[in-house]
Amino acid sequence: MTLTMTEKVNECPAELVQFMSIEKEQECETEQDYCRLRNGKKLEEDNNNLTKQDLEYLSYRQLLKYEQAPEYLQHNPFIRDGYRKLLPTKLCWESIFWWTNETMNIWTHLFGFMLILGLTINDLLIINIHATSVDKFVAAILLSCFLICMASSAMYHTFSCRSETDYNAFLMYDLFGIALSLLAIYTSGVYYAFWCHAVSIGLYVVQ
Repeated sequence: MTLTMTEKVNECPAELVQFMSIEKEQECETEQDYCRLRNGKKLEEDNNNLTKQDLEYLSYRQLLKYEQAPEYLQHNPFIRDGYRKLLPTKLCWESIFWWTNETMNIWTHLFGFMLILGLTINDLLIINIHATSVDKFVAAILLSCFLICMASSAMYHTFSCRSETDYNAFLMYDLFGIALSLLAIYTSGVYYAFWCHAVSIGLYVVQ
């Protein structure tokens, strides 16, 4: 039984009397209620309680099939749905927490970034490594390139739906990060392969 703070029902046992607002909304029970609105507003059956901004937000949240996606995103016909619409910057950031066909791409790179960042801090700042300054510098360059690779890939997958121009720009950053990490792997590999042969590494690099 729902009562206001001023109402009292004598015939009800005291332990059963509840005091709460009569206007308290019931929780949404179905997916059709669209409880995902950012302001927590519940959709009525006639949708009369929605503002223009609410309707626009719900429209942005609707995912597209492959045939409905922007043409520049239709590069893999085997991914049939889960495409985001063209989104403004704020919703691109918010889409990180949506379930789309880019969700795993975004979060695997974000987790990779955090993991490598933790390893970088641990290796270079926390533990006492008995290594020369050059060794630490090479390790720092290697890990920094990996961080750039993870960050640029996460940004590419996040903002690929902003516009075709932004898609091409972030794709360039993504490929640059991948190339940078490959160069760092090669450079560090050469350095540590010739770690005990200072003269030989010079000859190898020159050749």
